[in-house]
Amino acid sequence: MSSNFALVILLLICNSILQVKCYFGVNIETQLEFDWTNCGDKSVDPIVFNSMNAEPDPVNIPGNLSLSLDAVIKTTIAEPTLLQIIIKKKFLGKFFEVPCLDNIGSCNYSNPCDLLQNIKCPSEVVDQGWNCRCPLTQSEIKLEKLVIIIPKLSLPSFIENGEYEIKATLNNGGEQLFCYQIHCSLHSTGILVH
Repeated sequence: MSSNFALVILLLICNSILQVKCYFGVNIETQLEFDWTNCGDKSVDPIVFNSMNAEPDPVNIPGNLSLSLDAVIKTTIAEPTLLQIIIKKKFLGKFFEVPCLDNIGSCNYSNPCDLLQNIKCPSEVVDQGWNCRCPLTQSEIKLEKLVIIIPKLSLPSFIENGEYEIKATLNNGGEQLFCYQIHCSLHSTGILVH
């Protein structure tokens, strides 16, 4: 499996966060710093992130998001069978799961490769020889500060602000390919980005 697929999974997670924030909205009390943990087993899972970073922190809406990662895919995988994303947003001091509505939120995606058809592959990824589509081949990738432009969304700022916990698990049949938990904050700047 190409480690670029891991980057695309992060883009899908980011996309889900931006679209689900309208279901649970609160003002930021204290911001979570971006961090992530492996909830799988690095010695067994075929996809391993050695490092991952997102800047700025919190992520601004609209704004530029800079992603850096170092990931290893230990074996070639033709087509993963399940991507599970669980998104929780902080509301009144506690984290609540955002429901899956219209395939957005805490959802199970039975054909993750189909989701890639809706992704415009970043040139930094294409330059490394992958077009963000399956099959995914064994490889290692290091991306430094890949810039993603987050557009202005027509939502009230109190909805755009929030703290999130995200858990992403990718499987191939009964085999877990990876499991990662990400903590981050979103903040509306009210400034248009072109």
